[in-house]
Amino acid sequence: MRVFVTGTGRCGTVSFREACEFMDNYTAGHETLCGFLDYPDNHIEVNPQFRVCISALIQKYPDALFVHLYRSRESCVQSLVALSGGAVMRAYYVLHPSVMRSGSLRDVAGCYYDFETRLIDMQIDKAEQHRKYRLEDWRIWWPEFWKAVNATGNYKASYESWKTPRNTRQERGEQ
Repeated sequence: MRVFVTGTGRCGTVSFREACEFMDNYTAGHETLCGFLDYPDNHIEVNPQFRVCISALIQKYPDALFVHLYRSRESCVQSLVALSGGAVMRAYYVLHPSVMRSGSLRDVAGCYYDFETRLIDMQIDKAEQHRKYRLEDWRIWWPEFWKAVNATGNYKASYESWKTPRNTRQERGEQ
């Protein structure tokens, strides 16, 4: 089985991959390139960039499980604006100037979140097997996910790893 996890970015994908490291029967990667959409069996690939190629992955791997990992809108928007002093949102604004001609970076980040979330949802619904998980509810869905993929390994350590936030501003050396 292959599992593909995507999201808007700033939604917990690094934490997801870290939790998968405790599985014995899967390899796991975060934003790895295994050829052009070429991923081995028993692999969990976590990559926010998949949002632009979900349809191609569904065609190539119709039996795969597709996961949309998302975070509360407010938390995600706040993180997107804080990331690199808002550089990500400025780039989005440059690419989509009609989105918010006079909007603040928060407005642009909200628009980005809404657009990307809808894009992912529209595509992922076409997959035979798909799930949607809210980051803040990991305590509820992580046990279900572990069982759904028939994972083996150190479940307790995997579960505990979710308690440590990853890829935070402090980890990246930002103020």
